[in-house]
Amino acid sequence: PELACELKKAGVSTRYLTEEASRQSIDFLYALPNGTYYRSMKYHGDVFASRNSGTVEFKDDKLVVGNMLRGTMATQIEDMRMQMETTAAAFGAHFNREYGYPGYISPEGTPLVETWKAVCKEQFGRELDMSNMHAGTEGGTIYDKMGGLGQADIIALGPLSVDVHSPQEAMN
Repeated sequence: PELACELKKAGVSTRYLTEEASRQSIDFLYALPNGTYYRSMKYHGDVFASRNSGTVEFKDDKLVVGNMLRGTMATQIEDMRMQMETTAAAFGAHFNREYGYPGYISPEGTPLVETWKAVCKEQFGRELDMSNMHAGTEGGTIYDKMGGLGQADIIALGPLSVDVHSPQEAMN
């Protein structure tokens, strides 16, 4: 309930960007693909792939932008990576992929999915609203480590989220 804010005068920085470097940095950030990449028509327009800038900093006199590429399919992730790489190259920059997450789409009708549907019907008295989404990156990682198709049956549970990444974001 109580919030205090104290402002102090900062010292003068000895490091700064030239006007040209500042313009190039802003242009690059503006051109860099960000946000929703693909929505599913089958699952009510749910986001299936996105790329989001999370950090922006200067390291060793270089602009470093940290991005998260997430998708339900490896081909979506690869296409987003290629877009980022192409955009970086157009500005004379380098795109470095440090890590990534494999995609995963939960197959319909598997024993685990059918069991979960039955449990939800019994416990809540209604049909389960199935959806695939790009945020559960651990599902794709586990699926990939276990050998892929036929080796793993995975479901991820989470709240119903609306207006994600907006001031109106809410969960049920």
